[in-house]
Amino acid sequence: MKLNVGCGFTHLNGFINLDINPDKNPDIVANCTSLPYEDNSMDEIVCGHLLEHLTIEDFEKTIKEMHRVLKPECKITVIIPDLVRGIECYNNGLIPWSYVQQICFGSEPKPELNHKLVLNSKVMINSLKPYFKDLKSRLCSNHASTICFWQVIIEGYK
Repeated sequence: MKLNVGCGFTHLNGFINLDINPDKNPDIVANCTSLPYEDNSMDEIVCGHLLEHLTIEDFEKTIKEMHRVLKPECKITVIIPDLVRGIECYNNGLIPWSYVQQICFGSEPKPELNHKLVLNSKVMINSLKPYFKDLKSRLCSNHASTICFWQVIIEGYK
């Protein structure tokens, strides 16, 4: 089984798409801080643009939960907006300042859904290190828009 944690409207084929919001039409409605799966039951986990929306306490709980349900030697992929990269892109004229503000605060229609954490690849890797190994970050390159410039993909294994 493969799990897409905090799927939002990004439903991945071949994955169980989990979100707390039933309006996003996930396969499973559940909280990421208490995943409804057995220990070591997932072959892969993807978590894209979720962690920045959590409090620090829920951020830490979610990382622990993803570790708990992922099988040993299996892959985790985390995608986040990277503030440091966003500022670099702004300084190089690649994106407007409004994009940097979006990295910090989000752009959700409901204020309670906006970002609660400002992350970058170094902070994310350091947060994942106690639970996952062989962590590597790379810039997102699968989008044709400038929004891609400040997204970072971090991959590792349990």
